[in-house]
Amino acid sequence: MIKNYKINLFFINLFFLFLCFINYRTILAVNYEFKQDNLFITRENEIVEEKGAYMDTSFSGDNVSVISPEIELDKGIYIVDVEYETNTSFNTSNIKIEEDTYKGVFSDDIRMDASSNKISYHFYVNNDNTKLRVFNHLWGEEDGDYLLVKNIKIATSASTASLYWFKCVCALLIINALFIFIINRKKINIDISNKLVMFGVITAAIVASIPIFTDYFFIGQDCTFHLMRIEGLKDGILSGQLPVRIQPTWFQNNGYAVSVLYGDLFLYFPAILRLIGISVQNSYKTYIFAINFITAIIAYYSFAKISKSKFIGMMASLVYTLSIYRFTDIYFRAAVGEYTAMAFFPLIIWGLYKIYTTETTKDNRIIWFPLAIGYTGVIQSHVLSCEMVAFFL
Repeated sequence: MIKNYKINLFFINLFFLFLCFINYRTILAVNYEFKQDNLFITRENEIVEEKGAYMDTSFSGDNVSVISPEIELDKGIYIVDVEYETNTSFNTSNIKIEEDTYKGVFSDDIRMDASSNKISYHFYVNNDNTKLRVFNHLWGEEDGDYLLVKNIKIATSASTASLYWFKCVCALLIINALFIFIINRKKINIDISNKLVMFGVITAAIVASIPIFTDYFFIGQDCTFHLMRIEGLKDGILSGQLPVRIQPTWFQNNGYAVSVLYGDLFLYFPAILRLIGISVQNSYKTYIFAINFITAIIAYYSFAKISKSKFIGMMASLVYTLSIYRFTDIYFRAAVGEYTAMAFFPLIIWGLYKIYTTETTKDNRIIWFPLAIGYTGVIQSHVLSCEMVAFFL
């Protein structure tokens, strides 16, 4: 029986991977390049000159841009390279679609700085057959400010393939888990109390994460800074650093040693998601969900051990995970270090409780272990929280 089950699972995996490979072959790589002669000048989104790649402050109107010809792209991740010349840093480049909805394309305004002559950025197309253009805008108001766009390239990003295969692997793991559960469901015996605990902990994590289950993004007070940290870790890894100490793309690609000042250990998780091709916003959302889930589990386990009651542990986990202060930290302040450190506070409390209430013998000489893990997690998340915990405890 076991042998047949393993053989069946092997062929299911093989067939699924075959389907993934066949579908992957249908993903078309695109590569567009537009020289100066192919570009247009727009005013108020209307083409006012047949051709043009140069503009300065003598152009009348507030919405003047150098744009690419319209192209049609399918769903995927793409990279834009813009070569330009300018004498001001008040320039931006972005992607606009024919039907200007926020769901069609995800692309931010990218600054075109005078200290450089080229920018590269990714954008995400969410629907097939999406018509779009690259817009490059001059915001300078001083006499003599100008922007000359020399070349625009649009190509399929390598992240499209890596993200596709990541989704396939995740789907394959889920299929395997379901298959194994169905085969062994009669052997799995979970009593009602454990089912209640599982339900409570999972519910706490999901309810705490409701604000991230949307197609838009909450910008907290420190959110931009922490998104830059995640992006900087990704860029640092790509530049060959491990661990990353100087994030190379900060301050106009001059770099900044922010990783020397902040504990980055847990932020490597969203940074790896960025390497796979997931957007920085969704990588951060995934991190929030993971921290909520870990907080609920650690809180339950710690308080259940202290109270010697699963029910009390579950209720304490619900109260702690869904506390207003945690929500303020996550969604209003975006205090990544602080709400990450809060996941380990219950472990520290249990560790201290265990040390003071357990007699030291040869069989339990590692009673200090929960306390050590708790303090390690806190100091790797938020040094100030570690100092506060040490002071008050």
